[in-house]
Amino acid sequence: MALEAARAGGGVAAPASFWHIHEDNSRSRAFLGRITELPLYLTSIPGPLFFQNFIYQLRACANAGFQAVVAITGHYGGVEYWLKWYAKLFQKHLAPLPVWALADWEVIDHLDYKGSHAGICETAQLLALFPGLPDLKHPGLKEEDPYVGGRLTPVREKVNPELGRAIVASQVRNLARGAEEMLARRPGPSENIFLTMETAIKAWPVIEKEAPAWPGGLDETAAADLFRERVEPYWQKARRSNGRLPGHVFPAAPPESIDGPEW
Repeated sequence: MALEAARAGGGVAAPASFWHIHEDNSRSRAFLGRITELPLYLTSIPGPLFFQNFIYQLRACANAGFQAVVAITGHYGGVEYWLKWYAKLFQKHLAPLPVWALADWEVIDHLDYKGSHAGICETAQLLALFPGLPDLKHPGLKEEDPYVGGRLTPVREKVNPELGRAIVASQVRNLARGAEEMLARRPGPSENIFLTMETAIKAWPVIEKEAPAWPGGLDETAAADLFRERVEPYWQKARRSNGRLPGHVFPAAPPESIDGPEW
């Protein structure tokens, strides 16, 4: 999807990172034990390490002379909001580089799809982008589980390449449009920036200290209620009449101006 968006919008697609956050705390580990048979084999690294690497990658983009960065995560459910905050903290403490950090669901503008976890939406996307990979004939999980059902797992009758192509096309269109908007909102061409590794390393403790923490002391029900209260209205707010666009792009703005849920 990023490659298609780069072709459409005139950008450069950087290599993907295949390591992400799964077991960032004890609650996450307990939750994962309920939704997967092999929680020990998830590709997971500590949260601070992932976000520190994100800061270093933004540094590399700034040093290479890029005028704007679109950072897309395909792993979501909260982590996308951390990405937005760390992008703002990078701007605040290191360089005023315009960064649009988002989850790929945020630029879907087809029917009412908002992404999924290996469900209808993601399976359709995969069918469109890599037709030979999804095996819809696989019997799937045999044991019943409260998290296994029509919402989070594929309903074979509803998954097809045409649906995936429509979803991906809307994402590519909105990513290209959003990148164009970012460049148009720049105050002017960025000055030459070169951030040494030493500078980035020294800034990290300050950035980490100012980053928001996931609310602690909540049981699963309270956490779910908090998510619905603070995040779901933001999903609706992100939609515009002409599709999902980066309403949360604030080039060189301080973190306090992020238009999203405050943890």
